[in-house]
Amino acid sequence: MSGNPAWLHINAQTGELSGTPGRNDNGDFVITVTASNGKATNSVKVNNHAPQVAPVARQIVIINSSFSVPIIAKDSDSDSDSDTLTYRLINGPSWAKINPKTGVITGKGAVLGQHLLNVQVSDGKAVSSVAVVMDIVVNPTPVVTIPNTLTAQTRVLTPIDLLMVKFTFYKRSNNLIVHLFAFRKTNGFSY
Repeated sequence: MSGNPAWLHINAQTGELSGTPGRNDNGDFVITVTASNGKATNSVKVNNHAPQVAPVARQIVIINSSFSVPIIAKDSDSDSDSDTLTYRLINGPSWAKINPKTGVITGKGAVLGQHLLNVQVSDGKAVSSVAVVMDIVVNPTPVVTIPNTLTAQTRVLTPIDLLMVKFTFYKRSNNLIVHLFAFRKTNGFSY
């Protein structure tokens, strides 16, 4: 084995890699493992990369409304070993849950304000993380816009002959309607 950090060891009988990194032993390593049966030699490079996680746009959710936010991630290893990705919500409000297989965060925004959720994505060997900011807001009051100018419909009225019209006047007295008088241009007042 070559390219390995000091804390990583190989079992010569089983080929199992083991070790415990120290606090400051972070970083990427390209490790070459060589196996031989005495007749032929074969080398394998072990080089796992953390999953690639797409950033998530700020989420605006109306209070007490359901939401669904997908976390998009992929295995970034060039050898296409198709590691299975798992998703975990590291911190966030109790009303937010994540599906560990699909990475979809769901819930109902129950508390007004800004909430930070941190999600970890793992391929079983390495971990990446992404932050999701959720703003839980009150449903905004709708805005009604009235135009500055209104157009009235034009109507033509038919003239009436006042000689034929009778105007009658009434008054209300003790919840009764009492006839006062009437006026017609042809014969004047009548009581």
